[in-house]
Amino acid sequence: MSSPLPPNQEYVRREIIAAALATRAESTGGYLRWSELAEFPLPDGTMERLVDPGRGGIWNPRGYAATLTIVTSPDGPYPDREIDGGLLQYSYQKGPEGGKNLKLRAAMELGLPVIRLNKIGANAYNPIYPVFVVGDNPIVREFTLTVDEVLRSVPVGQSLSPVEKAYAARIVQQRVHQPAFRAQVMLAYGGQCTVCSLKHPELLDAAHIIEDGKPGGDPVVTNGLSLCKIHHAAYDRRLLGISPDYVVHINKDLLDEVDGPMLRHGLQEMHGRALVTPARDAAQVGVGPLADNDVPGLRDQPGPVPLGVTVGDDGGLADGAAVPAPPRDREPRAAVLADPEGVGVRNWGAVPVPRGGRLRRAPRGAADRDHVAAARANADGQRRPVVPCSGPWH
Repeated sequence: MSSPLPPNQEYVRREIIAAALATRAESTGGYLRWSELAEFPLPDGTMERLVDPGRGGIWNPRGYAATLTIVTSPDGPYPDREIDGGLLQYSYQKGPEGGKNLKLRAAMELGLPVIRLNKIGANAYNPIYPVFVVGDNPIVREFTLTVDEVLRSVPVGQSLSPVEKAYAARIVQQRVHQPAFRAQVMLAYGGQCTVCSLKHPELLDAAHIIEDGKPGGDPVVTNGLSLCKIHHAAYDRRLLGISPDYVVHINKDLLDEVDGPMLRHGLQEMHGRALVTPARDAAQVGVGPLADNDVPGLRDQPGPVPLGVTVGDDGGLADGAAVPAPPRDREPRAAVLADPEGVGVRNWGAVPVPRGGRLRRAPRGAADRDHVAAARANADGQRRPVVPCSGPWH
């Protein structure tokens, strides 16, 4: 494009670019590399540069009346910051008076949304759209941005009501923080499920180790696990647990259940499997807190030991008497252990296992073993009598 498009046509082109960016980001786990952004393919077969060749934060491509993209970075040279009301203070780019900042001001005057490329890691950018410029302060050399069109109607500087503040905080959480958290977790785990190694980011979620909204449940990589959707659902419902020594545990009820291939291969065969750890130092990202037994709240509120298992004198796990489980709202999400075989309950809890700690399964009776063997043999087409049992299956 040589001459600027009319504002309505430029708006449509921005929508097309943003939609293509979102589709590409979904396939990678939420982020794009700089090289992709420098030569990005559009659905019509054309290529569009989306970043400044000089690595500046504001990109004003030829043929656009206003800024197309901006870059935000936590380790950049500018003091960009979020302020009350879900707003972002974005610094002027350094340079001659006016310079590239003029077209960012034009985005405000024309009501055109810009694309924010939020740096979430080394050479990784999470796209956020739409972002609106709602204020310009040439004295402090800052623009004010918002990610919600509704907030554009609130005059800059006007205090928000408690309801408006809560709404703004929720919008920023949904459109900025949660996508950034997912992208960071996917980047750390190489776009694969930490339980089954599925390598399709579009089928993966970023799960919190400590539940979102609870103390320590921050949306940061050290509190994240990359899980496929079935293992995320099983984890949230405490049908799948992860011990501090990076081992997956499946609830006994599921281990003993006979069903189709999804149950067998998707869940039962994951029992005892070693976790796929992040590509980086595990002590710094992902499951590091589990292994180090350093999850916030875990030592202060260690939670219940699974029924039938107690902590031995050597600090490891040994067979022992049943320990009642406390109310669910007191159970920390981190370091959750599935019930070992032979107990058959769903009252799980967090077990702080020191380094070198070892899980020993509770003994299983002969009748129980025969019942499981018969059930699994029947599932394989081998008919064997099922031994009646009044144990955990009833």
